[in-house]
Amino acid sequence: MAVSKPIMIKVVGTKATLSKEVYLYLGDGGTTLQISLMDNSGNNIVTEFEAVKATVCVLTANNKVVYDSDCVVTNNIVNFELSTEFINEIAEEGTHMLQIHLYDAMEDGNRLTIPPVTLTL
Repeated sequence: MAVSKPIMIKVVGTKATLSKEVYLYLGDGGTTLQISLMDNSGNNIVTEFEAVKATVCVLTANNKVVYDSDCVVTNNIVNFELSTEFINEIAEEGTHMLQIHLYDAMEDGNRLTIPPVTLTL
């Protein structure tokens, strides 16, 4: 059975912050981060952008992508599933960044990128 952890990312201008710290440890897995994205006015960014899918990227401190995942958007929440294999394969432990790209339903796939937030592995 998967563990779900609801978190909120608040975006103000070019900065984004997590509602609470997220720590993941070796051996963890089967965890789904249920990510809501809110702007400074309290509006849900997923709803405003009419996002139908998302890609979540995990970046090192020097912006190198170490993992990316296509994610399901359900009820205006981005569902990012973290497997045990992903957690255990991260060669570089420590602080990483989580960045989300939202896509709408347009044929050309308009994209909106959310500024990165800190994630500790």
